[in-house]
Amino acid sequence: MSKIKFQTYEPAMWTQTQEILLESIPHPVPAGKLIPDYYKKLLPKETDEYGNKTINTVKRCPPFIDIMTEGYIIPLWWDITCLTTEDTGEIRFKQLFNGYNPVSDHSKEQFKYHPYQDKYPYSHIIAKFVSPWLITTPPGWSCLFTSPFNHLESRFKLFDAIVDTDKHYMTINFPFVWTGLETGQHVIKKGTPLVQVIPFKRDENLDFEVSTMNDKEIEKAHIEYTRHHVVVENHYRENNWSKRKKQPD
Repeated sequence: MSKIKFQTYEPAMWTQTQEILLESIPHPVPAGKLIPDYYKKLLPKETDEYGNKTINTVKRCPPFIDIMTEGYIIPLWWDITCLTTEDTGEIRFKQLFNGYNPVSDHSKEQFKYHPYQDKYPYSHIIAKFVSPWLITTPPGWSCLFTSPFNHLESRFKLFDAIVDTDKHYMTINFPFVWTGLETGQHVIKKGTPLVQVIPFKRDENLDFEVSTMNDKEIEKAHIEYTRHHVVVENHYRENNWSKRKKQPD
């Protein structure tokens, strides 16, 4: 069976052993094990705002949960304190752990003109989470790294990336911008879902076509539309959805 591996790697300033590092930080887990609290609180059905009818919530929407549970989540390895200053527009990350700083500066010249730089008070500064994890995949497999889907984290946004983790035998750091609006001290708690990792096999591309529909295709689409909106409740969930296999622990 193909396997993705997450292994602790001693950062340059880390003063303890790998074993201590592994024991002291939260481990990556299948994404389905870190479902956000707001989703857990949802009921499958709710009454609309006018009290007239019952509607399905995203709790019954397979596409919503499928993307949220795809792959793996890397939780934040330690508490990190962020200080934002209104008068200077500066942002500082001050948490050190055994001589290791889990956040470092990132050259903003590498990403000039990004659309967030004037949108939020502190997003003109780019930083990066310095990861203690070395991630490897079998030959031909890469990983997509992104902010956890549908967790709706509002304080920071990662820059998305694809890394060929079958060849890149190094830790992968995660650049981000601070999107929080408030001034003062902010603590990102240890265990916060930080990165979603989605392995995929490279070089299995589809051919590409843009066209109109023929009569047979139009008829098929009309039948599906009727089933979905008129005849069968939860048509996609009951008839079209391929339920995902549970990720191994």
